[in-house]
Amino acid sequence: LASFFVDDVWSDQLTVGQISWMTAVLAKTQLKVLPFANFPSLNRSLDSDLAALQIEAAVAYEQERGTVSSYVRMWAAEEPTCPVQVLRKLANDADPNVVLAAMGHPAFPPEEMEPTKQRLLKLRGKQLLTLLENKAAPSEILEVKSKSKERDVRKAIAGNPSTPAHVLKALVQDSSELILQSLAKNPSTPVDVLQTLF
Repeated sequence: LASFFVDDVWSDQLTVGQISWMTAVLAKTQLKVLPFANFPSLNRSLDSDLAALQIEAAVAYEQERGTVSSYVRMWAAEEPTCPVQVLRKLANDADPNVVLAAMGHPAFPPEEMEPTKQRLLKLRGKQLLTLLENKAAPSEILEVKSKSKERDVRKAIAGNPSTPAHVLKALVQDSSELILQSLAKNPSTPVDVLQTLF
């Protein structure tokens, strides 16, 4: 794996985790910073076991570093060859966007879906707002949290295009101008709800 990305001198200095993490960053950013467009096909040229090890090593390295960035974990959650055991780890990630991406992966274990949703329901503060602003947020979570006493929580739900129509209709009764503005800007807000706003 190292020979794809670093020369012999560097491969002696770097761990497999570091190399895997670097390749994942390159795969995620290549359209922005690299002149060649076929980089993502490199890991397709690896056999599936080696590609799975690369993903696992890259995720583990980023988690061990304690980095605030979830760049590689997001890449892994969206990567078609991501192994199930990595998806299970990502379902417990501190970044709700990573969790939602893992849940949306075709290989995500169905038996993990409900426990993961229950963990997401327990989020608070900035993590909760991040979850509720994501278009992939489960509709049942958006519905439950729409009854929150916290204005910022209701505002995030009112602005999310994935919020179910009946939840948006209920939010039109909100007394907060910010929530009503979010409803007005939401492209999914039903026409009859919009008419009551104006």
